[in-house]
Amino acid sequence: SGRRPILEGIRLTLLRDGRTVAEARTRSDGSLQFPDLAPGTYELVLDAASLPPGVIAPEVRRSVTVGEGEWDVVEWTVQALPPVIFFDALKPSAAFTYVPQAPRAGEPVVFRERATVDIRRRVASWVWEFGDGHRAEGPEVTHVFAEPGAYRVTLTVTDSAGDWDAVSAVVKVQ
Repeated sequence: SGRRPILEGIRLTLLRDGRTVAEARTRSDGSLQFPDLAPGTYELVLDAASLPPGVIAPEVRRSVTVGEGEWDVVEWTVQALPPVIFFDALKPSAAFTYVPQAPRAGEPVVFRERATVDIRRRVASWVWEFGDGHRAEGPEVTHVFAEPGAYRVTLTVTDSAGDWDAVSAVVKVQ
């Protein structure tokens, strides 16, 4: 969205030689101070659990060196997480091919399904209707049309969740 996250209330711990020297939470502008530190090297640890929702810090530990009468500015990089998009399961989409493309009466025609289903599901059934009163089931079937004519062939595909789709094509038999 382009909005900057509010960085107030992020907890940081200052350690020296493995022991806690101080703990603080960031102010509304995202800053904090550890005043009156003795010179030396410290480890600054960001509590990632205190970050606002949707924000991560690529690193949570930083080494900081403080000299006599000096102070140091440490800038911490935080990143907004990319949005998570949830999709409902996709319903099946029926499709099929057949060979030969110009069948003759009495000649076997092979029908093959080309349905697509959601990756979390499987095809549970294939029902073929050949437009001549005959039916068959399965992903690949063979049918013989007894007479020449135009037959509307329909494939109905049902997935494991009970969702279905149907597709038809006219097969011209010579």
